[in-house]
Amino acid sequence: MKTWTSDNPKAGLLERKRAAILAAARRQFLAHGYGGTSMEAVADDAGVSIMTLYRHAQSKDELFAAVVGIACHDADAPPPDLSQMTLAEILNGIATMFQHKLSSPETLALLRAVIAEQDRFPDLARIAFDGIAGQFSVFLETVLAGAREAAATSPARRTALAGEFIDDLCGADTLRALLGLPGSSPAQQAARADAATVKLLAGLGTR
Repeated sequence: MKTWTSDNPKAGLLERKRAAILAAARRQFLAHGYGGTSMEAVADDAGVSIMTLYRHAQSKDELFAAVVGIACHDADAPPPDLSQMTLAEILNGIATMFQHKLSSPETLALLRAVIAEQDRFPDLARIAFDGIAGQFSVFLETVLAGAREAAATSPARRTALAGEFIDDLCGADTLRALLGLPGSSPAQQAARADAATVKLLAGLGTR
């Protein structure tokens, strides 16, 4: 979904419209599912014209991907100062964030909508996966690429480690949460984050 640079004279207005569109899309997808949501309904909910909506998102798929992506990160939270953190602290924070977002009611509701409509819209699963795991994997690979401890690690190995790291954070509790049962506790998530961090650092040859 399109974003706007600060040097655009209308950047502030365009970003406010973008935020309104994303909020409306989230409401529509959660209330009516993917199949029951139309671009016209999103535009009407957001209070913008259909032409304005298409200026921000070219398709419903693109809009859904943006909604999933926002559900899985704190858009309003200031980015941490990674230069003041050890790699272990950064990895642990990423692991904690991933588990928290994956188990949030909004993310689970979006995933249930994907599952319910997978037969009618096969691409939804890929869009949701890329929006959740894909975003975290890219961020993690970027962190590793800039880490001194990973200087001798090949890009392919960093990609593999990022994938394993995410795999280690998804347990049976994810399935329980999707089914409406109690998921993992904060203590269990913290323990899993610690274990995944230790394993990734070992994969880099660090302690």
